[in-house]
Amino acid sequence: MLDLSRSDLEDQLKGAPEKTAQAWWLRERTTVSLRWIGQMLAMGHYTRVTQAVSRMKRQPGRKLEKLKRHLLNMDERPA
Repeated sequence: MLDLSRSDLEDQLKGAPEKTAQAWWLRERTTVSLRWIGQMLAMGHYTRVTQAVSRMKRQPGRKLEKLKRHLLNMDERPA
């Protein structure tokens, strides 16, 4: 996805744009639980994942839009 290590994720704020975008991407494309996403991205309580997904759908802003485009472009690349 965005090529961040576990320590990178732990060093970032719980609501960092990179975490928000990845949480949205995982939620849209997988069936893993909110808790799992929250734990893997070091976002704290699982409700932060719900907030992140909602933010990406409602009003992502410039930085989140850029990350969203990056993640969507990754989907289009051949494996």
